[in-house]
This record gives sequence, structure tokens and C-alpha cells, in this order.
Amino acid sequence: MPPRPIIVFDLDDTLYSERDFAISGFKACERWLEEKHGVGGIVDEMTRLLDEGHMRSLFEIVLEARVPLSAKDDIEAFIDAYRLHEPDIALY
Repeated sequence: MPPRPIIVFDLDDTLYSERDFAISGFKACERWLEEKHGVGGIVDEMTRLLDEGHMRSLFEIVLEARVPLSAKDDIEAFIDAYRLHEPDIALY
């Protein structure tokens, strides 16, 4: 039997704003950072870094600036807070 075709839909900026999703994730990161290290006020900084094109490294930049001696587990948990959050977004 021949392989079945796979159809993939990329719905970012189609049904909802990718930027809104990112900001929703940044809020989840802030909640995690407040709970783990008592540090808050990072959403605006993360949004600025996103707007400047630092999406790939912004988690490391923010965590290093706010919790300089953080463990490797912290960065993984920080990113997981973003990836696994329940988005607070709306359809266009």
C-alpha cells in the first residue's frame, strides 16, 4: 500500500494572532518565575525581545538577567511553562 499523504495546517496568524499566543505564554512564564524564584515583571521585557527578533534566545536572556545562577533545569521548566500553558487568546 502506498504511503498516505499527510496534511499539515499552520494556523498561526490565520485564526489567531501568533503574537497574542506568545504574550499569553510569557504570562505563564512570569507566573512560573514568581512561584519558583519570587521574580515578576517580565512580560514587557519578553515582548520587547520578541519584537526585536530574539524569539529563539529570549528565554535564556530573561532568565539569566533575572536569576543569574539558575540551573539548567530552570531554563527547561521556564520554556515548558511557555510551551505547555493553556493559551489565553481569541480568534480573529
